[in-house]
Amino acid sequence: MQLRNVTQERQRDVPTSRLPRTDFHLEGFWLHLARGAWISFLLVSLLVLILTLVATREQGLTICPFIVSCAVTPSTAHALNHVAITPSGYATYNLVLALLQSLVFLSIGGFIFWRKSSEPVGLVTSFFLVSIGLLPFFPPSRYPPEVILSNIYGLGIFTALGYFLVTFPDGRFVPRWSWLLVVLWGVRAISFEIPGPFNIASWPPLLNAAEEVVAYGGTIAVLIYRYVRVYSSSQRQQAKWLLFGFGG
Repeated sequence: MQLRNVTQERQRDVPTSRLPRTDFHLEGFWLHLARGAWISFLLVSLLVLILTLVATREQGLTICPFIVSCAVTPSTAHALNHVAITPSGYATYNLVLALLQSLVFLSIGGFIFWRKSSEPVGLVTSFFLVSIGLLPFFPPSRYPPEVILSNIYGLGIFTALGYFLVTFPDGRFVPRWSWLLVVLWGVRAISFEIPGPFNIASWPPLLNAAEEVVAYGGTIAVLIYRYVRVYSSSQRQQAKWLLFGFGG
């Protein structure tokens, strides 16, 4: 009994600075820099969006909630006519769905930034969600600022997703080499944007398949390793909710 009491007293006497940290927080200069970069990117996105809408106002605006185009092709018009839906009704449906989708993503992303912007994983998650929320309002355009921003968006969203998956939920690279997987996610995103022989469409099929296996398979392997060897019970519950969210 005395030995147990002595052990408990020693545990209480251990300074909190020596206890292992379960998450990673930005502080001081780096915190202000990260928040400033996040806010600056959002403001630039809104500015480019406004300029793009002004430059393409004569072409009309089609807000689409999907990655693919929402344009009414002859086959689409035939399908709509088959189910008694007019093209204008279809456009209204897309508009309402895009607005609701963006409202959800922007609200959740803004809330996470407000509450968790001191944590890199929270900052990256909010960036990812806000970027997804703004995408429906960027019409297909050859307006140079919009083209450049869309390429940056693609790189940022893809890399942010890789970082989120590899470091969820504490923002730490465990194993330490797992940051290389995020680099591979970024390389893959860049390869979609650059022209010429370096574009992923020009890669040999074997090289493309190998990169996919390493990037995606490695990410899954790290997730499994972290779940089994690193996660606490509460973090495992968070991982289950994440898996449920992706599956839903």
